[in-house]
Amino acid sequence: MKVMTILGSYRRKGNTARILEMTEEGLAAQGAQVDRLNLSAADLLIVATPVYVNDVNDLVKTWIDRLAFVCHRPEFADRSAYLLATEGGIKPDER
Repeated sequence: MKVMTILGSYRRKGNTARILEMTEEGLAAQGAQVDRLNLSAADLLIVATPVYVNDVNDLVKTWIDRLAFVCHRPEFADRSAYLLATEGGIKPDER
């Protein structure tokens, strides 16, 4: 299986990037080919985003808006997509 991943976060070493990296490593260990460049060759798309005010961030929102026409293309009808969302919080000992 070919998987394309997209990191939709400005923080390249933040929680979203770390979770996406762990996901990519797990997929690769199961034999998947993980790529960040080729949407048309991917069987599966994973978009990772932090959650801000109960919504995806501006990078992912803009990307979704600009590629909305792709959702209606027959060549992508049999593909799957997953949204991996991360949310910050207060540590129990910081309350």
